[in-house]
Amino acid sequence: VVKQYTVPPDGLNLDSRIDQKAIQRLTLTSKNMTLPVALCCLDPETYPTLSRSRKACRTGGILIQRNSPEEQKWVQGYPHNRVFPLDSIAKQVRLSGLYYPPNDTSYNVPVVYEDDHFAIVNKPAGMIVFSNRHDGHGQHALKEALPFVLTKPKPNTLDVLRRPQPVHKLDKATCGLLIVAKTQPALLNLSNQFRERKVKKSYTALVNGIPRINDVISLEEARALNVDATSDVPSVAPQSSDADADSTESSSTWNLIDDPLAGQTSVTVWRTIKSCRSINAQDGYLTLVDLKPKTGRFHQLRRHMAWVCECPIVGDNHYDGGLLKGDALALRRNGLLLCSYKVTLEHPYYNTPAGREEFDHTLTEKDGQSPFIWDYTDDKPTLLVSAEIEIPEKFQTMMDEEELYYATK
Repeated sequence: VVKQYTVPPDGLNLDSRIDQKAIQRLTLTSKNMTLPVALCCLDPETYPTLSRSRKACRTGGILIQRNSPEEQKWVQGYPHNRVFPLDSIAKQVRLSGLYYPPNDTSYNVPVVYEDDHFAIVNKPAGMIVFSNRHDGHGQHALKEALPFVLTKPKPNTLDVLRRPQPVHKLDKATCGLLIVAKTQPALLNLSNQFRERKVKKSYTALVNGIPRINDVISLEEARALNVDATSDVPSVAPQSSDADADSTESSSTWNLIDDPLAGQTSVTVWRTIKSCRSINAQDGYLTLVDLKPKTGRFHQLRRHMAWVCECPIVGDNHYDGGLLKGDALALRRNGLLLCSYKVTLEHPYYNTPAGREEFDHTLTEKDGQSPFIWDYTDDKPTLLVSAEIEIPEKFQTMMDEEELYYATK
């Protein structure tokens, strides 16, 4: 309770705050009025209009205590409640109310990076990000699991969200890194970064066939598109000795897909990592590819690989073509083989004046490793956070199984 009022014994002067039509319509007197009217008269700065006071009552922010020996308890006030002299009215607000229960190990959601402002978690395949009451996901949604796997921010952290909030989505079948906001300023900052395409995302996928080559670009041209193009390759097992020697492309060569989806610009930069033989795949090959989306359209990577490169992602039952693309049905056994393995973004708090001061004075690297990177592109250095995970074992397992089956046939 942050404010408390008492109706005077002589009642309230309604004429200065309430128009005559409302007084007549609601049958109001100075000693018998509705709760919203009393709030407008007692605290006109907080409740300048009846609509404002009615909303406060409807949202559970107002309590009433009657001037009666039989009714000494505070009860929730509603817009239709009547107020009389010497009745007490209180305004209540949620001061903390943060929902961070004790950690629950039953949720398999590894935390890759976390501070008081945001976190990066590794979403498992098969878990939806936001619950849908019509689909019955409930507590099995990632959003519902976050309070159980993340740490409550320190008490002096400003504008903490009651529950951690995912900033973007990954498809249910896609695994990998997902960014979560823990404060309102971080949520706004991170949302703006996604809208302005400042967040650099990297995916790995296993595709059915040999991808059709698009516009070939250099490493420098790929970086100019503001994607995280590097000469390094994702952490995967080494090239199989049975695979063709030509199946690994040069690390300095990238391909560009600039193909609109639903009338919107959609850009993906990609390269081949390695390939393996498969009796079930079209062209007799499965190919592991590195994908760098510049835009984030609906099913962009899945549709670009299936429609533009003519090699759908393995396990994609929406776009894999079934029996039309080799025996795509036989390749669905491990689910969708698409993983978000790396993200790089600006820190939502440590690049503000207050955050930079806190970073300089209190933050140190641990064990010689740090997720922080300084970007000196502009005059003012920007602090970036980069998180990366290893590609799930099921990718290499699928390639090993298919190559072994091919060798025995």
